[in-house]
Amino acid sequence: MGTFSAQFLIGSPHPYSGGIIPDYRIYLSENSRPALVLKKERESSSLKTWVPTLERTLEDALLMISAYVLQDEEILKGFEGLLEKKDFIELYEDLKVEKINELYNINKKVIKKYGNLKVIISIFEDSLIRSQIPVLKDYQVELEVCVPVYSAFFSPMEKEMKFRGSLEGKNK
Repeated sequence: MGTFSAQFLIGSPHPYSGGIIPDYRIYLSENSRPALVLKKERESSSLKTWVPTLERTLEDALLMISAYVLQDEEILKGFEGLLEKKDFIELYEDLKVEKINELYNINKKVIKKYGNLKVIISIFEDSLIRSQIPVLKDYQVELEVCVPVYSAFFSPMEKEMKFRGSLEGKNK
């Protein structure tokens, strides 16, 4: 497994003060090939792992939420029993492209039925899904997207600290 480049918190929104009451986490691991790793909150072992599509990794994570967390019947039916048979799924290998596209379209309609669902997505520097953020407009789900406003990192090539962004606070 490679470096984690994004984290999803999945749970219920707090009714009065924002935030989230998390039940699950998904980590996006990258390096030789990406993987989405689903874990139940307060448990250390992984529940499920998917090798996502490269072009639609963010939507694959939302599909994973609908399948395993929400256990939506329409989504589960679309996987035709595959999810019960395997804990490790390679979407490109295990499903035809047409079937994956059909599931994305179903998920856009299905996920909005779950009013007590909140997703917080923390996207780290250079994550594969950074460029995929605009697709979230197609999904009616309560969510927050967190991206770096400031990064400090050591450059091994230049042997010095590098900085991106600003720590200046902004008023609403």
